[in-house]
Amino acid sequence: MRHLARVAFFLSGVAGLTFEIVWMRSLSLALGGTTLAIATTTAAYMGGLALGSHLAGRFADRLRRSLAVYGAIEISIALVGIAIPMLAQHVSWFDAVMVSADEGMTRAMLRFVVAAILLGIPTTAMGMTLPILASAVATDIRRVGRDVGSLYTINIAGAALGAALAGFYWIPNYGHRATNTIAVVLAALLG
Repeated sequence: MRHLARVAFFLSGVAGLTFEIVWMRSLSLALGGTTLAIATTTAAYMGGLALGSHLAGRFADRLRRSLAVYGAIEISIALVGIAIPMLAQHVSWFDAVMVSADEGMTRAMLRFVVAAILLGIPTTAMGMTLPILASAVATDIRRVGRDVGSLYTINIAGAALGAALAGFYWIPNYGHRATNTIAVVLAALLG
């Protein structure tokens, strides 16, 4: 079971950062490719991960079927992942409405709120995966640090591969939509 969980978490990392690259590109197309738009997307993404990890950390140890919960979360990420690029297309309409807002902090904060709302559900779910999977794998108190550290390392390695594949191979060769589909399929298979 431990080896299967590690493989799953590696693939979850690949899917997660593939999603991030696709979603960042989707929102950059809608909001403009400015540093502010990219920083907004990244902050919303990381904030969702932190929130999910915090929330799951509060109940993960009490789960009886951690792997089933993990699978359900991955499926929910896949389902929401289908919709994000389509919803991001409508963000440009919202941004156009905000033209009356000044170009300073007011508009930047409104953009952040829109990105946080759009990315909040899937990134919070992504953040929940480590505590939940750790509760299934780290069953010996003497090995908790090693087991959780190993899971995190494997997930980050998968994330690095996902970012590289999405940015340098999948999007240039298959396009934005197909790359999102690859991430959706990976997440769904993990469920």
